[in-house]
Amino acid sequence: VRANFAVENERTYIMQNVCALASDSDVVVRKSAFECLVKIAEVYYDCLDMYMNVIYQLTIQAIKQDEEVVALQAIEFWSTIAEEELSLEVEVRIRSRAVGKAFCLESLRLAGWHRDSSADLRSGKEKRVGRF
Repeated sequence: VRANFAVENERTYIMQNVCALASDSDVVVRKSAFECLVKIAEVYYDCLDMYMNVIYQLTIQAIKQDEEVVALQAIEFWSTIAEEELSLEVEVRIRSRAVGKAFCLESLRLAGWHRDSSADLRSGKEKRVGRF
């Protein structure tokens, strides 16, 4: 499936069929379709943008009007989206801090500051080298 999701027209074909099944007359099929959407959100979150309007309509309808087992899966879809968003936000913050720290260390190195490898390192003292 991963190779199929990498190709837009194949991904669209899969999504059209899963979304169509989310409106099927059989409650078991609808529940399974929403379970598929949950799994797709977990694994292929970054591919969902172009399908979100349709998914939104399907999930709202299921939450408001469908059997509880289907509605719960529709809610689980949005819970999964929220988890993915949170995970991305945390990742961005971690990368931002790492980049910020690397930038600061590189700036200090370029300015001629470093930790001496001798006793100053053990004491935590900074030692400036260079012209000043």
